[in-house]
Amino acid sequence: MVVALSPPSVNSIQLTNDIVRERTHEPNKTAFRSFCAEWKQRNHEYLTVFGDPEQINPSSPAAISLRDALVNLYNTAFEGSAHAIELAKLRDHDLCICPACGEIGRPKTLDHYLPKGSFPEFALFPPNLFPMCGDCQIKKGSRVLNAESRRLYIHPYFMRFSGAALLSLKIFPPYEAPSDFRLSAHPSLTAAEQEQVSRHLGGLDIHARFSVYFRSAYKRLHKNVRNARDTDQNVQSLLNVFRYNTSLTSVNCWDYLLYDEALGNEPLCDYLTSGRLPEYS
Repeated sequence: MVVALSPPSVNSIQLTNDIVRERTHEPNKTAFRSFCAEWKQRNHEYLTVFGDPEQINPSSPAAISLRDALVNLYNTAFEGSAHAIELAKLRDHDLCICPACGEIGRPKTLDHYLPKGSFPEFALFPPNLFPMCGDCQIKKGSRVLNAESRRLYIHPYFMRFSGAALLSLKIFPPYEAPSDFRLSAHPSLTAAEQEQVSRHLGGLDIHARFSVYFRSAYKRLHKNVRNARDTDQNVQSLLNVFRYNTSLTSVNCWDYLLYDEALGNEPLCDYLTSGRLPEYS
């Protein structure tokens, strides 16, 4: 999570009761009614530990036996059904950034923080669902813990940090065409927070994906700076405007990280202000 999201406003007990009530044909009618009490208890446990996979017990045999039925309800949510209404609310967002990685663009999919295959009882649970870009969803897959049984991913609804900035970008010379940069957890975070952010970055392979963005974005930065210098604009003032505008999206979005480093890295800022810029066609 590089963008914190407000948890869905939903009465999970009522939602569970409604889903069970809507199952009017066998065998799901009896199976869902038998599972109802345990289902509501599991939702309560999820909220109690804020979805932390290190603290949530594996699904019970009863939940696993209903996996196909629960996943099918998510995949084929009929209009007007209780869960379809809640899923529509989650998809009706105005995000212009993936909250998991920070890449600009409207995330068009919903991700199950705890995967629906392993935890089918949370397949329809709104606090377990949040918008995510397709690249992040592919990289995340069904993993929730690393080899040391530590939580891999930041939960956008429930995890908060000591500072708003979770990511830091460092660019190294030669500044004409840098091939060496580091995207990492922000140094202002606590050691434990940095470890969590680092696991998140690694799990989603964000550094490799950022490098593709970086090649074109850095060239665009050069072009903007050249235009500013050719028209006698103040380069640092222009970069400050760019940084402020991107901060309105998030201080963890990729564009903000680039402008923040361009201003905060004194040798890089000096180069952009008065150094020899490469020619681009």
